Amino acid sequence: MKIARSQEEALSRATAALSAELYEVEKDIKATLASIDGYAEADIPDYLRIALANGKTRVADLTVARMSLYDISWYGTKEAPKA
Repeated sequence: MKIARSQEEALSRATAALSAELYEVEKDIKATLASIDGYAEADIPDYLRIALANGKTRVADLTVARMSLYDISWYGTKEAPKA
């Protein structure tokens, strides 16, 4: 079903917000990887391992959320609002 213009705009704003957040998380991951660089595998501090794992999880969550929003905007909603 076709979605209303206001829904399209809301989806667009939500997608842009998720993209901005994803960009920030990716910057944090790159900084964490730079901090890890130089350590031997066995010597990487736990806080860096945890930060990297949390960042990767956050990237996955944001990516799935963005894909869901794209699906909604592409396929529409189950019930279109009354005009």
